Amino acid sequence: MFANTVLCQDPCSWKLTPIAFWPQHGTVTRPVPRRERLRQTTIEEIKKAAHKQLTERGAAGLSLRAVAREMGMTPSAIYRYFDSRAALIHVLAQDAYSSLADVLEAAFDAAPTDDHLVRWLLVARSHRRWAMLNPTEYTLIFGPQPDDLTDPSTAVLDELERSVAVLLRCMAEAIEAGVFDPSGLEAELSPNLRRQFEAWDCDDSGLGPVAEAACMLVWTQLHGLLALDLFGHLPEPLRGSGELFDQQMIGALVRVGGQAPVDFAEVIDRADRWRPASVRAHPNPAPARHRPTSGLRRPAPVERLPEFSRPPDHTARTSGTNGTRGIRPGGVTTARSDLLTPRQADVRILLLRVSRAARRALLISPSRAW
Repeated sequence: MFANTVLCQDPCSWKLTPIAFWPQHGTVTRPVPRRERLRQTTIEEIKKAAHKQLTERGAAGLSLRAVAREMGMTPSAIYRYFDSRAALIHVLAQDAYSSLADVLEAAFDAAPTDDHLVRWLLVARSHRRWAMLNPTEYTLIFGPQPDDLTDPSTAVLDELERSVAVLLRCMAEAIEAGVFDPSGLEAELSPNLRRQFEAWDCDDSGLGPVAEAACMLVWTQLHGLLALDLFGHLPEPLRGSGELFDQQMIGALVRVGGQAPVDFAEVIDRADRWRPASVRAHPNPAPARHRPTSGLRRPAPVERLPEFSRPPDHTARTSGTNGTRGIRPGGVTTARSDLLTPRQADVRILLLRVSRAARRALLISPSRAW
């Protein structure tokens, strides 16, 4: 780090003397260039306009020309940000998978580690809640597949695998704990189907073809029920039924390898009463502040300046004629400290100290001053 140099003016001879000082060490964060900020803002506006079209017309009705018209841009200008409709569809799908994966991972981390049925039910509920709150995103990634997503990009596949990995972790840890045993599905797998499951890229989960088949059964049960409910295909009395969803999710997991009889009502009750550790630590909300009665007066707030703008005692200003600048003895002109940046305030204090030392030297030994 290099030293900074400032010029100090002598109060008598008006000579300028360079003085070097070292600034404080610290981490400097480079600001994002303005061009990049504007580009990111435009991209977010494009995605917002595209999301509106997806909601109104579906993926088949999305077009870059209509998005440009919605934003007041020329059709050629939008290609500076997305070179094709497929690129825009991929980004929207990536954002949707990423949002879903974040929700599922948060639910998995907050669920109890020793109650696998409750943990799976809480994860499934968070999936359903996300789908109900984001029907456009759910339809894009789990509805009829657009032609633009038949060959998804690596980024889209990474976010998809993140969301599926939560289901695989639920199954893997339940099997490891001895709560579930999907070996009963062994006889249901044909040799060809076994090879297909072995080719499925789930090596990181540590599951074999039988456990992967169990995961597929649970996964299709989850998305089948969600799609029927979200698209309005369930019977009228069962539409939007959370009780039906809980029963189906617990039943799907029990039927693929439950080791003991399960009381569904008890599992649902445990899930309803479960609170993460962070919530249990503070079960009661903060008490409301006491409001003073009409007979008491609230003290007026005291206006305080930032630390860097409070001048020390030895830098007190003298009032000037214009109220903003003052002339100190010795001819040193000072500015209002509350108009200075922190660095300017430090330099000003340094200049005042040097000027004060110079005046002291003149008073002690005027002949040796220069």
